[in-house]
Amino acid sequence: MMPPADNDWKHSFPPASGQAPLVLLLGSMPGEESLRQNQYYAYRYNSFWKIAGEIFHFSPETTPYSERIRILNENRIALWDVLSCCTREGSLDTRIRNPRPNDIPSFLLGHPTIQRVFCNGGAAYQLLKRFFPDLFRRERNLFCIERLPSTSPAAAAVRYEEKLRRYRTAFSAALRDCPDGKTAEKTAHRGSFLRQSLHGEAESPCGERGKTQ
Repeated sequence: MMPPADNDWKHSFPPASGQAPLVLLLGSMPGEESLRQNQYYAYRYNSFWKIAGEIFHFSPETTPYSERIRILNENRIALWDVLSCCTREGSLDTRIRNPRPNDIPSFLLGHPTIQRVFCNGGAAYQLLKRFFPDLFRRERNLFCIERLPSTSPAAAAVRYEEKLRRYRTAFSAALRDCPDGKTAEKTAHRGSFLRQSLHGEAESPCGERGKTQ
């Protein structure tokens, strides 16, 4: 089979993060409208920004994108995607082919304040588990990893009210947690494990122009 041409690859964005995030929220790969606008969750029928607006008290319709990102970062939430690149027709996760992951372990190593990793939908969760299974095998000692309902309109089986409830509960729990006396020990252990995980085999690049963000 012929390898995908360079212009067939879709590339994700750099992480949107403040200085000391507590939460990393991972999608799978930006959809076509997000790629066109160069913005996370830009498709008008994706409910992510509506949910975030209700939780953090801003209007997605009148709040500029940069300000929305700032509000999330001020609330210690970082956005990224599991995949650095892939080939895909359209925006559906079921059409993802040739996935290549972002360097999630390096990001976590560089942001030791992160305590919880939330996955926006089943595809993000399964891709994270596929590429970084050790994060799941040891999550009791490292992170709380939780699958949240997809905010995509394709995930219509879960009502908006239930999605809002799940995200509100998850963010509230993460932001009210206070570090305990074992934080320094836990962070040191986690850093050691993540450094070891960086020595795995490198993924093949995303075509000629492909780079992990």
